[in-house]
Amino acid sequence: MLRSLVGSEMCIRDRYVVNPSGGLISKGHPLGATGLAQCAELNWQLRGEAGPRQVPNAKVGLQHNLGLGGAVVVTMYEKPQEWMGVPPKRKATGAMGFEPSTTSKL
Repeated sequence: MLRSLVGSEMCIRDRYVVNPSGGLISKGHPLGATGLAQCAELNWQLRGEAGPRQVPNAKVGLQHNLGLGGAVVVTMYEKPQEWMGVPPKRKATGAMGFEPSTTSKL
């Protein structure tokens, strides 16, 4: 199992998906906002609102964050049973919660 988690074949179609958004480094690793970014991504995944990063049939998510001074937080998220089969309430976007048509391209 460890090989499948860290191997180069890792993609959204696999059973275990790690960082479909590219992880915190892809967000610039902003101090203080990293935990919130992880929380938002996992909620978007469970709601089916993650756009092209969407993990099909996402049911659970794990957040692990290390902070300054040795603070450690591990949080498990689970999609509620009553959400199963319910379409997302918000439109799925192509970027980190932003509308693709208004996102600047560098």
